Amino acid sequence: MKRFERISKFIPTIYALSTPAGRAALSVVRISGPSASTVLQKLTGKIPKPRLASLQSIKHPTRSQIVDKALILYFQQPASFTGEDIVEFHLHGGKAIVKEALDAIEQTNIPNLRYALPGEFSERAFYNGKTDLTQLEGLADAIDAETSEQLYSVSQQAHGDLYRLCFGWKNKLVECRALLEATIDFSEEHDLDQKEFEPIFQEILDLTDEMERHLSKARPTEILREGIRVAVVGPPNAGKSSLVNYLAKRKVSIVNEQPGTTRDAIETLLDIHGFPVFLTDTAGFRKGSDVQEIESIGIEIAKEKAEKAHVVLLILPSEIWTGKSLALENQIFELVKNYKAKNQQVHVLLNKTDLVQGASGAATMVRKYLHQALDIPISHVHEVSIKNEIGLEQALAALASSFRIISHVQTENNDDGGYGWNRRQREALKECIKHLKMSLNYASDVVITAEELKLATDEVGRITGAVNVESLFDIIFSRFCVGK
Repeated sequence: MKRFERISKFIPTIYALSTPAGRAALSVVRISGPSASTVLQKLTGKIPKPRLASLQSIKHPTRSQIVDKALILYFQQPASFTGEDIVEFHLHGGKAIVKEALDAIEQTNIPNLRYALPGEFSERAFYNGKTDLTQLEGLADAIDAETSEQLYSVSQQAHGDLYRLCFGWKNKLVECRALLEATIDFSEEHDLDQKEFEPIFQEILDLTDEMERHLSKARPTEILREGIRVAVVGPPNAGKSSLVNYLAKRKVSIVNEQPGTTRDAIETLLDIHGFPVFLTDTAGFRKGSDVQEIESIGIEIAKEKAEKAHVVLLILPSEIWTGKSLALENQIFELVKNYKAKNQQVHVLLNKTDLVQGASGAATMVRKYLHQALDIPISHVHEVSIKNEIGLEQALAALASSFRIISHVQTENNDDGGYGWNRRQREALKECIKHLKMSLNYASDVVITAEELKLATDEVGRITGAVNVESLFDIIFSRFCVGK
């Protein structure tokens, strides 16, 4: 039996702690359902005016003692998050206070009152028409967001922009189909010229073009949700581990002058200019008789990590400035060129500028050399001293620009009008476009055209949840905490 069928049959009143468990300044307990106001009456003795905060004492129904003096909010249906009566207790955040408040609710012994399932408040909001599937997915991603760019990438979904766009499309499709079917009915009694259908077909064509424009500008949300992968590569003792430790602000990797110290890929999650970044420290690329088997395995792992990365960050030591390690760098360059051919972003840090006399004078020449050798923009080559923390902020800002390109994040000066779409939504939109094109291909047979319009409308409905997508609900709602 589906969750909502079970809910709608009994319509229980549900309650839960809506803030994280543990000692805090405040904790919020939420109640939703037909008996919410009855619970409030039993625990406080009165029901305040809707949407007006009230300071009241909560008494335990069996002990007749005050649990807490709390701020009470009452939202009367349908003007609430779930569309049902909702009561919120804003309690002091002590563990005992929260525990006794929840027990007090249970001990009211009101029939059909129970603790909520994960995401059940949001589920009720969906079924009561207070939100749609795109908003719920965006809200779940917003709650899970750990960096600013993760948050803003789903902001449009969470606040209903994508729903309003799809709702407009659905209305146009329904109108086109209605006009088409009305014309079909009229044609049974009158001979109609094909020109009678041209305004409808033009509307379908315009709608197809509009959807394709949005699909081309769609910003996939998966990259930011899952994290941008950056592989730090280069020869031994170039400063790879030092950079990772600097960015992590802790000792993640061992730093030692002995070559081959890092033999495995060490990954750490960082927030770089608002982007979630999985930074991977890798074994240094080198050859020689002293390279042990375990180090060779580490070098192969480093190559694999680089191949799967969104960004390859090549760190070169001061020797590159003098040409002493040219043979080794040529080997590395060949690897990096392969990554560049796969449309990966490549950045180079010329490290240890503090050890090179006249480094600033040689910088232009070396940057031009690397620009030509690696076929990367000169702006992707940065002179730094990781030890002295020189030039790193500028390098990180340049990396952030690449992150924006990879994740299709818009800037204040580059608002392309695109929305953040997850994979499920993009696939449904592609199917919708496919059906619209089929409807135009079969324009000579208006019955097929009408059926294709119906299928296209269903795909838009799948984006917002208006069409049966029950199989997704348990996955989506389970992402929320119990009190959401």
